[in-house]
Amino acid sequence: MRRTGLLPGLINREMIRRAKGAHWESVDMTRPHYVAHAVWDAKSLEIKVEGEAKTVSELSASLTKLAKGTAGITAKRNSSGLIKYERDEPIVFGLQVTAVRLDDGVPC
Repeated sequence: MRRTGLLPGLINREMIRRAKGAHWESVDMTRPHYVAHAVWDAKSLEIKVEGEAKTVSELSASLTKLAKGTAGITAKRNSSGLIKYERDEPIVFGLQVTAVRLDDGVPC
């Protein structure tokens, strides 16, 4: 597993530098805004499904079937609910985001 991205402090410095003199009047101030600045990816990932035996079995089977329908991904599961996904190239499974605060239409 690896993380590729920028640290929130660097994002903040870049936004401040670029925001000088810029106003984003079209930005809806009532809505939250976020910047995605990192991705988490891996060539393999293990997921443990827990719960009632029937639920674990059905959910594990569904997740495995879903993954097998995706090109390049192999999926194996065992009776305890452990599913292992593998792929030659890394696949993104998570994003890291930071909230953006706006002051009169300018990122701060």
